[in-house]
Amino acid sequence: MLNELVEKINEYLNVGGLFNPELMEHHKVSDLLLECRDALQKANADIEQFRSDLDKSRWDHNNTCLLADFNNEKLTRQFAEYVDRTADDIAAIMAENDQLRTENESLLAANRDVMLHWDVLKADYERLRVALMPFAKEATHWATYDDDEPVVEHFPGYEGEMLVGDLRRAFNVLEEN
Repeated sequence: MLNELVEKINEYLNVGGLFNPELMEHHKVSDLLLECRDALQKANADIEQFRSDLDKSRWDHNNTCLLADFNNEKLTRQFAEYVDRTADDIAAIMAENDQLRTENESLLAANRDVMLHWDVLKADYERLRVALMPFAKEATHWATYDDDEPVVEHFPGYEGEMLVGDLRRAFNVLEEN
């Protein structure tokens, strides 16, 4: 069971989970975390059962020795070391997953901010587009005039600032978009 879990974690990391956790499907990450939790619980239950069985076997032998011979003691020590290493490996994987989850949450929060800003920019763009429409339409009435020709002339005391070229630029901007 643990080897299968390690393979799944490696697969997750190899397909982008290590460098781009935001690309991973959230339910798959959740499923992986649940499997890790279940494996840790099972390993812990196995350890507790082993310890309980060991305690029973110690007491079953007239409370006089821990194990009957050197081989049993050696096997017990090797098994305990294996269980400790496995628990450490799973703990390291869980810590890494916690870090990836935190990074993923940060990226998602940043993405929400970007999308909110994007929506504001799109709304501003559309508002400016609507504001340019009358100028773009007006440009069609000035087809025979030069770009540096003022749009408004001959009003006493008024120096017009808008040129025919300004109308054409508004028209071109709307045509491009």
